[in-house]
Amino acid sequence: MVAPFADELSHPTAPPDWAWRLSVADVAASGPFSTFHNVDRTIALLRGNGFDLAHGSCTIFRLREPYVPNEFDGAATTHCDLVDGPVQDLNLMVHQSSAAMSLQFVAIGTGLTVRIDNVAALVVVDGCVTESAHELGYLDAVVATGDSGSLAIESQGGPAVVAVVSRHR
Repeated sequence: MVAPFADELSHPTAPPDWAWRLSVADVAASGPFSTFHNVDRTIALLRGNGFDLAHGSCTIFRLREPYVPNEFDGAATTHCDLVDGPVQDLNLMVHQSSAAMSLQFVAIGTGLTVRIDNVAALVVVDGCVTESAHELGYLDAVVATGDSGSLAIESQGGPAVVAVVSRHR
């Protein structure tokens, strides 16, 4: 699925064949981020000691705590500096011609069930959960179907954290 990104980079005004993407990246070294015109990005630290994102020459985001979403313009020239070793991050990209979406994290206590509305997708980022009798572990994902976009999630064997792509801001 690299072709749409390559097309977006070479023809930034061409309509994409995607509305949004969610990905996990293992970052082993500091360096530049890819540039995506007409794309809003949200990134959050999942594992590791953190990293700094420099946008242009002055704006710097310091990502040290897991599960804190940071939004930025995908067209910005962005450089990543790792703090102390490799990291793993979660990245939501939403094409600006699409409906607004957001990334949030929901903690679920041991044995509790939570209902989450307006869900486009959900990814387990800590612990284990059950959704519609399906057991989900680290980085397992669910894409919501139907008009309601509601999911009931139950933690299993301990507390859990899920990343939720919401169909609104």
